[in-house]
Amino acid sequence: MKKTILCCLLLSCLVFVGCNGLNDAEVEKILAEKKVYPKDVEVVLFRNTEADVKRLIEKGLVKEGLVTAQAKHTIDDVGKPLIYFTEKATPYLLPTSDTLKSFDEQRIRVGIEYLLRVVKIEMNPAGNKALVDYITNVKEQTPFAVLYPGDLNVEHERRTSFSLTNSGWQWDGRVIKMPGKQN
Repeated sequence: MKKTILCCLLLSCLVFVGCNGLNDAEVEKILAEKKVYPKDVEVVLFRNTEADVKRLIEKGLVKEGLVTAQAKHTIDDVGKPLIYFTEKATPYLLPTSDTLKSFDEQRIRVGIEYLLRVVKIEMNPAGNKALVDYITNVKEQTPFAVLYPGDLNVEHERRTSFSLTNSGWQWDGRVIKMPGKQN
């Protein structure tokens, strides 16, 4: 009789923990609802620096007709951008704040990062916090991907955390790029 009661109690605990446990599908659902993924991967281009003009020319973006870049300039060009975007570049230009625009900066999409899979979910002993490791990769790379300083063609390991509240699992709002991994 005691064994039966103990088994029922243990089974009830396992069912309760299983219902409250965070799983891969829930992680993906919450991150999608919070619009964490998919997300734009971007670079910021300084439209008035010789270094960026040189980079655009070297990477072939001028030759592809995405930008015009003034390699040689005069005193009359002071205060004017050295780089202009063509119609062909328009689909890749991201909204840029007025503050950044005032410094002749432009945000440019180089690809879109997607969550591929959850690798590990570690629960704390109380079962109300979870640390989640997962893998992302960048797809839909644009011609401007050549300006990105890292390797976009590899999987990237990320970490985030969740807390169990009265209304269910909540994302803690922070994504960590794993050190020593592809970022």
